[in-house]
Amino acid sequence: MKFKTMLATAAALTLATAAQAQVGPSVGATVYGPEGEVVGTIDSMEDGVVVINTGDYSIPMGEGSFAAGENGPKVSVTKEQIDNYARKQEAELAAKVNAALVADAMLLSADGLEVGTVTSVEADTVLVKIDDKPATFGRDQFAVNDEGALIVLINKADLLAALSANAGATTEAGDAE
Repeated sequence: MKFKTMLATAAALTLATAAQAQVGPSVGATVYGPEGEVVGTIDSMEDGVVVINTGDYSIPMGEGSFAAGENGPKVSVTKEQIDNYARKQEAELAAKVNAALVADAMLLSADGLEVGTVTSVEADTVLVKIDDKPATFGRDQFAVNDEGALIVLINKADLLAALSANAGATTEAGDAE
């Protein structure tokens, strides 16, 4: 009788372990590195992409990059390796943006539509002409697309609506004086 009970218990544990391994990483789970050290936590998961937050960076990784570890999901890289990779990517992107962020550069919206032209760049302030009206942006509001073209990180409709609302508020404030 004891043998049947032990066999049933072992089978149940095997099935539970197999089911847990099939579930894989989940949002909020702590992710461990190759030596069992904490790498970060899972912020989100969508379409096979898992975003790990290391505390310094949020990095997307393929769901297939994870294995079942002793304490939870495990990856083959350390937090330091992930953070170094992110720093390198960040520096490369900043260099591309800086190269594209020059006077007379054509500016596209996040949805790929032409919205204006850069008139000047002064430190972290970028002056842009949109529909023959000046607008000011922070340097951090720009990126480059796959072709290297300069983009502002907002789609055209939202950008024009925000500029229109801002112009109305400025006019009303000016009228009140």
